[in-house]
Amino acid sequence: VGDLYHVHQRGTRMTFYIMCQSGIGQLPALIAGKVTTDLGWRWVFYLLSIFLGMGVVFSFLFAWETLYNRNNAYNLDTASHDKLEEIADKTETHEVEHIERTTIVSTEGQVPRESFLRRLLPFHGTFTEEPLWQLVIHPFYVLLNPIITWVVLIVAFTTVWIILIAFVIAQAFYGPPYFLTIAEQGYMLAGPLVGGFLGCILCGLICDPVARYLTRKNNGVYEPEFRLPMMALVPVVSTIGYFLFGNLIQQGQTPVAASVMFGVVFVSVQLVAVSTGAYVVDAFRDISVEVFIISMTVKNFIWFGFTYFLNDWYATAGPAKMFNTIGGIQLGLSLTTIPIYIYGKRLRSWWHAHDVLRKR
Repeated sequence: VGDLYHVHQRGTRMTFYIMCQSGIGQLPALIAGKVTTDLGWRWVFYLLSIFLGMGVVFSFLFAWETLYNRNNAYNLDTASHDKLEEIADKTETHEVEHIERTTIVSTEGQVPRESFLRRLLPFHGTFTEEPLWQLVIHPFYVLLNPIITWVVLIVAFTTVWIILIAFVIAQAFYGPPYFLTIAEQGYMLAGPLVGGFLGCILCGLICDPVARYLTRKNNGVYEPEFRLPMMALVPVVSTIGYFLFGNLIQQGQTPVAASVMFGVVFVSVQLVAVSTGAYVVDAFRDISVEVFIISMTVKNFIWFGFTYFLNDWYATAGPAKMFNTIGGIQLGLSLTTIPIYIYGKRLRSWWHAHDVLRKR
């Protein structure tokens, strides 16, 4: 997203990415129960293997390299002011000289696009001068950035709570008073499937327009923190969803209402993912890959730890107390957006000055 699109276009593209990653991701779980009932549980994994194989083929054919290998000084959204002034001086004199290192610039026009077959090659040149050891530690090193640590934690816990709900559905609805079949338990995922789509539509409608509006109010100067106002909706939808979900199950209310609350909670996942994702791409595009890698890693380790006590927690505390606790934690996490919005620019400036691994 950061390589292909301008700043004012990234919000809607990030929304589409999140919709494909997590919104549609509820569809297999929705039909898995029905597949298990009619065809047997092995067919769930047969179908998974088929679609994974299709994904590998499509990735090979159409997931081409998007990074353009140019001098870092010309990355206008990541270069510092001194680099921009240097470029301006060179442009005014119509000279292309040494900026960070000697480069050869063609004056005959744009570089021709590679053919389809060349784009399929596994190697397209060197895109970094960093040593291998530095590339290995960089995803962990970026956690020293307070903003990155905040993004990783809020995304990880917001996602873990959703997986947690899916993990306890059988425990909640298989026994009394519901006695739902395996297929009917799968249908409980209709709520988050619809909620994911609606949440992504909402994000697409407000992400870029809000950023453009705040830019105009800021005398035309864009700040990456303008992606964060969407987070104001997170404490509303998440707390309502979690509090009602647990209490509806505790009171034995219709599972349809619980599924709807599951969908409301899932809207908060879309809001957090799109808002923080666009923020990271805009504020730290040069390390956005490392941020997404460490975010996935931390989320998976947190979820793995939860599996050791999750079902016992539900059995001893009950659904109401358990999800009230989760709703309270999510509310507290959401409120941490306020200091990030206020002090984000200062933290970004601090990181720019003290990032010892940044290419000079």
